[in-house]
Amino acid sequence: MAAKFRFALQAVLDARQRVEDEKLQELAARRGALDAAARELEQIDRARDRCMSELAVSAYASAALHSRVRDTYLRRLDVAFAQESRTHTELHAAWKSACEALLAARRARRTLERLKDRRLRAFQAEEARREELELDESNARAYDRARRQATAS
Repeated sequence: MAAKFRFALQAVLDARQRVEDEKLQELAARRGALDAAARELEQIDRARDRCMSELAVSAYASAALHSRVRDTYLRRLDVAFAQESRTHTELHAAWKSACEALLAARRARRTLERLKDRRLRAFQAEEARREELELDESNARAYDRARRQATAS
């Protein structure tokens, strides 16, 4: 009867798979935060462009109060853009770090999977050799029995 293959490090392989899944989820979360920060930067940039256009128009119309309000708003947008730009840079660094962590976890899992595949092939080769030996032994006994019967008759 054929034995069943059992990989001794299966628990470690399962744990590494779980770690890789966690790293993948973390990467997705970081990517989502990075995309949200990029959208926020684009929004601030569009608001700055609009404000600058309106500021240029109001400068021609010489509406001093509107110019001051728009100028103050533009300065606030510049500060918000600088802060969001820093946040985006930090999130990008965190995303790159999460990518590297995922790749390391994937390499660790793949190493164990290659070892498991190698051991499975060795197990299958050993099983095939064992079955061949059993067949050879069975054939030898049948041949010996047939020869004894032929000599006895």
